[in-house]
Amino acid sequence: MATRKSDFRRKLLITLLQGSVIVAEPLQAEPVTECDIGRFTYPMGVNPADVAIADLNNDGTDDMVVSNHQSDNVYVLSGRGNGEFDVLGSYSVGNAPWGVGVCDLNRDRKLDLVVANAGSYTLAVLLGNGDGTFNDASFYEVGSSPQSVTVADFNKDGIPDVVVPNPEAE
Repeated sequence: MATRKSDFRRKLLITLLQGSVIVAEPLQAEPVTECDIGRFTYPMGVNPADVAIADLNNDGTDDMVVSNHQSDNVYVLSGRGNGEFDVLGSYSVGNAPWGVGVCDLNRDRKLDLVVANAGSYTLAVLLGNGDGTFNDASFYEVGSSPQSVTVADFNKDGIPDVVVPNPEAE
């Protein structure tokens, strides 16, 4: 079996660190090593826990949502298309947010956010405005200490389904 080198051209590596998000982008076309990476650092809240990527403002470029476990918020960053981002804003989402997901929950063709809040045992839903901004969160009880969220159309009815595992549920 032949060994194939990975080609990381035009790929981004996102690293969550205490208080910031680092987006690393290869600086050359060849497979990269650690020293070949350019970095952009974006200060976030305290203890970023999860990242979701989607085109939140309908400009054809991927944007980023970061949940901040100890700041009780999410940050929304607009992608420039070159590996850099602009912070669009932050939103309060409940106590100790971990997992974050993106989908069109209400089928209005605008992406919405879902956030699992481990500290308040809730799922926060922020309906999107289609321009990268979101309405205040609505909260739904989901059980003990939810730490992740997954969104898909599991039953093929055209409506997104939300799954929130509860590691401490009885």
